[in-house]
Parts: sequence; C-alpha cells; structure tokens
Amino acid sequence: MTRIKHLYIYQFGGLKQWECRDLSSGLNVFYGENEAGKTTIMQFIAAVLFGFPHKQNGSSRYEPKDGGRRGGKIVFHDPEYGEMAIQRVDGAKAAGEVIVTLENGETHGEEYLREWLGNLDRTFFHGIFCFGLDGLQKLDRLSESELGDFLLGAGMTGGENLAALESRLEKKASQFFKPGGRKPIINSKIAELKEAEENLVKWKKKNESYSRLSSEKEQVSAEKDKLDQSIKEAEKEMMKLEKWKELSPVLQKWSENRRFINETASLTFPEDGVRRYESWRAQAVSLQGELHYLENKMDGILKEMDQVKPLSVTISREELARLNEQYQRITLWIEEAAATKASLHESSRKIRELEKEAGEEWTKDTVQSFSLSLAAKNSWHELFQGLQQLQQRKDLLNEQLARTQKRLEQAEADEQSLRQMLLPAKERAKRVEKRNSLFSDQPVSELADDYEYVKRKLDEKKRTGSSGFPWGAAALALGIVLFLIAAISDNRLFYPAAVALLAGVFLLLSSWRKNQALQMLIKEEERLRPYRKTASAIKREGWLEELERDDEHRQEWKIALRAVQEEEKKYHEIAHELDQAEVKELKLYREADTWRERHGWQASENMLFTAGILDVIAKLKNQHEEEDRMNAKLAKNEQEISRFEKHVAHYAAASELTGSDPGYWLKELTIRLDQKEKSEERLQEIKKQHASLADRAKEISSMLASVEEEISSLLKAADCTDENAFYTAAKRYEEYVSRKQSLHEAEWHLSSLGYSDDRLEEIAKFIIEDPEKLEEKRMSMASILPEMKKNRDRLAETSSQLDYERKALLEDGTYSAAVHTFEQLKSELHMLAKQWAVSRLANSALQKTREKYRTEKLPAVLTAASSLFTAAVKGRYEKVMLDQHGVLYVQDQQNTRFYPSELSKGTAELLYLCIRAALALHANSKEMLMIMDDITVNFDKRRTGQAAHLIENIAKQRQVLYFTCHEHVLSVFSNKNVYDMKAKTTV
Repeated sequence: MTRIKHLYIYQFGGLKQWECRDLSSGLNVFYGENEAGKTTIMQFIAAVLFGFPHKQNGSSRYEPKDGGRRGGKIVFHDPEYGEMAIQRVDGAKAAGEVIVTLENGETHGEEYLREWLGNLDRTFFHGIFCFGLDGLQKLDRLSESELGDFLLGAGMTGGENLAALESRLEKKASQFFKPGGRKPIINSKIAELKEAEENLVKWKKKNESYSRLSSEKEQVSAEKDKLDQSIKEAEKEMMKLEKWKELSPVLQKWSENRRFINETASLTFPEDGVRRYESWRAQAVSLQGELHYLENKMDGILKEMDQVKPLSVTISREELARLNEQYQRITLWIEEAAATKASLHESSRKIRELEKEAGEEWTKDTVQSFSLSLAAKNSWHELFQGLQQLQQRKDLLNEQLARTQKRLEQAEADEQSLRQMLLPAKERAKRVEKRNSLFSDQPVSELADDYEYVKRKLDEKKRTGSSGFPWGAAALALGIVLFLIAAISDNRLFYPAAVALLAGVFLLLSSWRKNQALQMLIKEEERLRPYRKTASAIKREGWLEELERDDEHRQEWKIALRAVQEEEKKYHEIAHELDQAEVKELKLYREADTWRERHGWQASENMLFTAGILDVIAKLKNQHEEEDRMNAKLAKNEQEISRFEKHVAHYAAASELTGSDPGYWLKELTIRLDQKEKSEERLQEIKKQHASLADRAKEISSMLASVEEEISSLLKAADCTDENAFYTAAKRYEEYVSRKQSLHEAEWHLSSLGYSDDRLEEIAKFIIEDPEKLEEKRMSMASILPEMKKNRDRLAETSSQLDYERKALLEDGTYSAAVHTFEQLKSELHMLAKQWAVSRLANSALQKTREKYRTEKLPAVLTAASSLFTAAVKGRYEKVMLDQHGVLYVQDQQNTRFYPSELSKGTAELLYLCIRAALALHANSKEMLMIMDDITVNFDKRRTGQAAHLIENIAKQRQVLYFTCHEHVLSVFSNKNVYDMKAKTTV
C-alpha cells in the first residue's frame, strides 16, 4: 500500500519549519488543541499532491503572512516505486513547482506525478480519502434514495452530485426537445421551418421563368467554355512560336560553341595556369626585394657594431646596490647625529637645572657614586614614612595632652568646690547616729509619702468599690434553680442555667479579690500612721533636712573625685606615649645615619628627608647616563659615516669622478653603470639581429630558388619557352573555357525548358535553316486569336445578362426573403439538434456507466461496508444493501430491513463511516492512505469504542491519519502512533 513516511513543511499557513518523521504504516493519531495546525496539515497533503488552490475558487491558499516562500515535501513509500519524495514550492505557476525524486535519484515533474496518481484528482481525494465530521453529518441529512445516489456518485467520480448531474442533463435535453411539446426550442423551430417552407413553395410557383433562364445560362456557359479551351490551345501554340523566336539567338550561339569545342578538343593548358604563374612571379619579385633589403640591413648592423663601445666602470651592480642601500642608512645616521647633538644640548640644560635643584655638592661623580638601588629607595621610603607618621603621632599626642591637662584642672576645681560644701565629719557623725536611733534605713520623708499614698488609695476603694457578693449569690441561685427545672421538664433551659452558674461564680470571685485588696491597704495604713507624726515633728526642727542635703553633696563629691582620678590616669598615659614616640624618633635618626654611610650620601643631613630629593637625584643620574649613551652613539655614527665615505671615494677615484659628496658619486656611478649595461645589451641585441637577418636571407634564397623552379614547371606544362608564348596559350585556353561554359549554360537553360538533345537539334535546324517559315506561322496565329477572343466576350456578355435576370428574380421581394429565412431556419435547427443529441448521449453514457458500476463494482463496496459495519456493531446487523429502487438499508440477523432514518444517530454515523471506508478500500489501485478529522466527537463512550475498533481494522489495510483535539480520544485506540503537535514529539 502507498503510505506517507515523512512530512516536511517549509512554510504553509501558520506552520513554519515543521516536520513529522517515521509515520507508522497503520494508525497515526495527531493530537493538538484548536489552532494547532491540524487542518493546515490535511490541506498541505492535498496541496503537495494536486497543487496549491487557485485564487478564483475562493478557498484558503494558506500563504505565509510574513511573505515567505510557501511549500514543503512529503516522502511516500510505494510498493512499486520504493521511496519517492514529492516537493512542491511556490513558483511561476499558480499551482506551484513540483519535483518528484525517486529512490534511484531520478527527478521528474508534474506529468510524472499525475501519471503516478492515476485517475485520482483533488475532488476524488477529498470525496473518498479525506473527510471529517461534516462529511458524516452531510450523509445524515440525505434521504434513503439520496444515500443510494451518493454511494453510486462517490464510487464513480469521488463526488457526491451524480443525481444532480443526471437531473441537469435531463432538464437540458427537455429544454431542447420534447415529443408533443410546443415550448421546447426545437419544437418551436420545426413549426417555424414548416411555415417558411410553405411560404417558399407559394412564391416559387410565381417564378417559373427562373428554370428557363437557368437552362439558357447553362447552354451559353458550355459554348463559352469550349471557346475558352480553343483560345488556350491557340495561345499555347502562339507562346511556343514566340519562345522559339526568342530562343533563336541562343540556339545559334549553342550551335557555334559546339562546333568550336569539337574543333579544339585537343587543346591543353595547366589548370589555373595564369593565376599560378602570376602568383609565382609576384612571389619571386617580392623575395628578391626582401633579399636585397636584408643584405642592406646586415651591412648597416655591422657598421653599428663598430660604433658601440661600452664604458669602463669597475664597480658591480650588486656592490652599487649595496652602497645605495647603505647610503640611505648613512643619511639617516647623519640626521640622527644632528638630532643627537641637539638632544645633548638639551640634556646639558636639564642637568644644570637638576644640579641647581639638588644642591651644588651633587656633581656627576657624587651622583654616580650614590646608590639608588631598589632596596635603597625602599629603605629610604620606610624611614621617611616612619618619621612622617611619628611626627604626626607626636603632634596628635601633644594636642591630646593639652586637652587632658585642661580637663584635669577643671575636675580638680569642681572637686574642691564640692568638698567645701560638706558638713564637718564630727557634726555629720552625730546627726547620722541620731537619725539611726529614730528611723530605719528608709528616710522619714519617704515613709510619710508612702502613708499619704496608701491613705489616698484606701479612700478611693471605700468610695468607689461596691460588693458584688449579693449579685453573685443571686446569679448562682438562679442557675441552680434553672438547672433543676431543665433536669425535670425542659432540656432547653440547660444553656441559660449554665450561663447563670458561670456568672454567679465569676461575680463571687471578683468580690472576694476586691475585699482582699482592701484589707491589705487597711493594714499598711495602720503601719505607716506613727511615722506621719514623727516626720512632722522632725521637719519642724530642720537638722534632718541638712543631713539629707549633706548626703546629696557627699554623693556629688565622690563622683567629682572619681573624675579627677580618671583624668590624671589619662594624662599620665598620654605623657608615656609621647615619651615612647621621642625614643622611636631618635632610633629612626640613627638608622638614617647608617643609611647615609651605606649608600654614599654626600649632601647635608638636613637634605636627606627633603620631600622628592631622591626623585631629583634619580632624574639627575638618569640624565647623566642618557648623556653618556648619546655621546657614545654619536661617536659610533660618525665612525660609520667616515668609513662609508672612504669606501665610496675609492670607487669614485677609479672612475675618475670629481667632488666630495658621496651621494653625487653614487648617482654618477649608477648613471655610468646603466650606460655600460645598455651598451652591452645593445651590442648583444645587434649580434642577435644580424644572425637572425642572415638566417632569414638564407631562407629567402631557398624560397626564391623554389619559386623559379615552379615557374619553369608551368612553362613546360603549357609547352612554352617564354612568358609571351605562355600568355598567348593562356588566352586561347581561356576562350575555350568560356565557350565551354557558355555551352553548358545554354544546354542547362534549354533543358530547363523541357527540351531534350534530339529536340534541340530539330528546333535548331528548323530555326537556322528556314527562319521565314517560323515567322509566317506565327503571324497566322496572331490574326486568328483576336477573332476567337471577340466571340468569347460576346458569350460572356450574354451569360452576364442571364445572371442579371435570374438575380432579379431572386431579389424579387418576398421570394428572396423566403429563401433566406428557410435556409437560416434549417441551419439553426441543425445546430439545436446537435446540442440536444450531445445532452442525450451524455445522459445515456452516464446511465450506462452508472449501471456498469452498480453491477460490477458496487457489490464489492457493499460487501466491504457490510463486513466493516458488522464488526463495528458486533454482529447486530449483517448486511448493507441497496433495494431495487436504489435505496440504502441495513439488514439484521432476522433479515429485517432498517433504513438509515430508522437507526439511532450514532449507529447511522457509524454506518456512514463504514461506507466511506469501503469506498476508499475499493476506489483506487494505489491503495491511498485515509485522513479523518475528529469524526468520533459526537459519539458516546460505547460508539466511540466501536468507531475506534473500526478505524483500527481499516488501519490494518491502509495507512490512517487521524486528527483530534480531544485528549480522551487517545485512550480508546490500542494500537496507534500518537504525535503531540504542541510538544512536537511522537509518543
């Protein structure tokens, strides 16, 4: 069977760069939500097989919205052809450009694809192999008889409108002709034709003279034709005589040429002898002239060789090139030396400025002896940074010491002031002892304040606090009573009883806690009441207040004393740190002395830690070193320049050149060496030219001898001794050739007129021997012809007169119109009869085809549909048949007929699916795949399982592509290859 292996969509509708590989030969389920592209894939398969839809048919063309190139490829497996790839993309044609690639690599086009598909077209494909739920529902809307027509039409054409086609053909035939009818077109035309014929007969009787005129016309025409034949024969004879007269000079010349050729038949001359002789003679003259030119040229070359003398130059080209290249470097060195001198002058200025900045003691020797190694710099930087940090630390400590000293003096003054405010020690001891004898440790003033607070609280409690004991007891009693009533009679009172009991308990507890707090306040008031009277008496004496103030002053004095002690401690710590810093500073200065001795410091000690001094000395040292390098480089450059000038001067002296500029010498040496080489090259060129000319002169001499030999051969072949005799013989031979050519042309001309050689001999003899007889015969014929033509003109005039009279009869009003109307109606009736015959033949052919399909192919389709339907409904129905009227029905095991309208909707749609499948299984020899689009969406669970089982049975014989957007449908299929379009994977 034919099946799809791979699908590749380049761009088609909303799908782009989409592919599906390794499709199963059985059932393939494509699952995806709405707008996932299921319909696009189905339309893509049809478009690749049958072409992209045209704009005129109104269907969607699935053109990409981004303007890309629409197309894709499908790989089929065919049992006969093997694997074949069909690719279709947008091109010059509206249907697209298709390429069919076979397994062996061969490629073909649209014709090959159409041949491979056989009788399958787009309509047949969509009618049989590709359908959806709407296709099944459309069948459900047909009547039983219309279902039978559909079965026949779909099986025959793939379409579903066979009955409509028959109806249109029958209607069209009835519009043309109907027996006994009046309105059809042919019936009305027949009536019009009969009426026109009767009218024509009536008017023809009035014109009987038309036959007499026609008879006279025929007699005159016969006489005229006979006379025309005689005139033609006479004119032919006249033309022959005229032609003989015209041929008379040609025949005379032909006769003379034949006689001359016969007389000079033994004449011989070399073929194309004159041209060859003149050509050889011209070559000989040309070669002699060229040989003379070459001899003169060789003499001039020998004279020029004597004049060319190369100059005497001792230097070679390589040495001169090396010196020129070296001169470029010397020029750069000279410029570099000038720049170096300027740099030296600038360097001396910078050294003077740096020496002035560093100090007079820093001369070149002291700078060179001073070590500026990385270790020396690092150690100096450490010393410098250490002294800077130490100085900053000392400044900070001095500031802190001054601030601490100022705070210490202030603290000592505050402590002294507070000490003076204290009571004498003896006086204080007496008052403390007296207070201790009267009170506890707590001050009297505080005890009096406590008494006042407790007294105020107790008054508030007595004034505002009311006992809740009666209310609590009442609530408790009420709850007990309600509880007893609920237990005896009404259960609904349990909840109010519980609420009353809880409220009573809560009020009693609250009353008890308040009473306890009141008792505690009463006891505290009784305890503090004695201190109230003692505090009032002591307050009137005043010594206790003084003691309490002294306690406060003494506490402040202790705080001030501790502050003095803390400030003294800080002061001593800062002073100690300052002493340590001075010790470190002394140590660093000692390390600096060691550093000066170790690294050769020649300046004063004060300059050592001047900011940037080492950088200045480093710059001065670098400047001295740079100056030394520039002096060394300048000396080397001057040495190289001197050596180069001496070398060039040597070659200049050998070539006797004057001056002192090496550049001038090199330029002159180059010019002289170029002149020498040119002279040598010219001498070699002259020698080669002389040898070439000598070879050419030798070759020309040989050619000249060969030409003279050819000229001698021509004279010998013409049997001549000199040039004059040769030209005389050539002229004689030329006349012979000319006459022979003229004879040949005359013979060809005469033979083209149809004359044989014997006839030519006869005519020539007649014309040449008796020319008067020819002229006499020609004049006789010339006198007869005008009389014959005059008689012919008279007969032609008579014939025209008869035609005019006949035409007048035909144009005599109504008779002419009747003839025209009759002929026109006959023509129209003939055309209408043809159209009616075409409609009847088409209808007859359709009926025969329908009957043939009904008897030959339809039984197999019904058998297949019966088998599929029986398996789908598990044997409940056994047969799918058409009755004698072509109406579709099913038959159960008891042979009871059921028409589709008598079946449930689900069973009817299952029947329609079986019919579709049976048509597909018997529709095409290609065993084409089937495509179904969600046809089980309206089935219940049982019918869905039956439909799935049916589709799986179909998939055993054909490849099936099933498209669905319902996930639950996937579970009803047992053997399937599921392609998830959202994930683009095969499950």
